Order: sequence, then C-alpha cells, then structure tokens
Amino acid sequence: MKNLIIATLLSVSLATTAFAAPTSGNSATTNFKSDFKGATNVSWKTTADFVKATFVMNNERREAFYDLEGNIIATSKAVSFAELSENVKTVLSEKYGNYTIRELVQMEVTDTKAMYISLEYDKETLILKVDNWGVVTKWAKSKK
Repeated sequence: MKNLIIATLLSVSLATTAFAAPTSGNSATTNFKSDFKGATNVSWKTTADFVKATFVMNNERREAFYDLEGNIIATSKAVSFAELSENVKTVLSEKYGNYTIRELVQMEVTDTKAMYISLEYDKETLILKVDNWGVVTKWAKSKK
C-alpha cells in the first residue's frame, strides 16, 4: 500500500523499475551520502523518472526520492497512530470508524510535510491527506 501511496504522490510509472543501485558516480548517490550521513541498510530502485533510496536512519525506515539529475524530490517514512494529533484521531473515529487503518506515511516535499493514511473497508480503499494544519481531506478512493 505504501508503494501505491508514494507512486500516486510522485505521479510516476513504476512499470519500468530496475533494482540495481545507481552507479557510484551518480548524482543521486553522491547527494544521498551528503543528505543522509549515517544511513545504513541502503537499497536502491531506479525508474525511468526517479531514483529511490530505502534506508535506516535513527532506527527509522525511510525513503528518499531523487530526480534523474540527483536533486532530492521527497522523503517519506512510516508513522504510528500515536503520532497523530487528537484532532486527526477524532476525525478518523467519527468519519471513518468502520475502516481499518492499513498504513500511515509522512511525505516531505521541499519544505511541505503531509501525512497520508491508507484505510480499507469492505471493498473500498481510501487515502486521506493530513496537511500541516491537521486538516483531513479525502485524497484518493479506489475499489479493491
């Protein structure tokens, strides 16, 4: 589900994904080493549109996305229900109480952070977006 969220967020095709790490002279690799000093367990995926590094930093699994020129596009990490504000928890309980939370992902693009919550109920999947101010909106809906 996280791959669905991220793929949708970045609006790219994952059909051409290659699992090889970028070459050591690649700008994304060089910039990653500078951007995330101390990162461990790094793995790479390259598509026709971006390069993704999956890694661990400060005991958290994270992802960093770079364009093909090596400029950072976005970062993401999984978050826990406990990290949600009380307002967001109330909205989830009142409006989406029948749904099961499948995943919570925080995305940061430039200086803008947003959280995406994947919910499932019966034959429907919803993705909600929580903005910096805690406003919850329905971002995507699909049938399972």
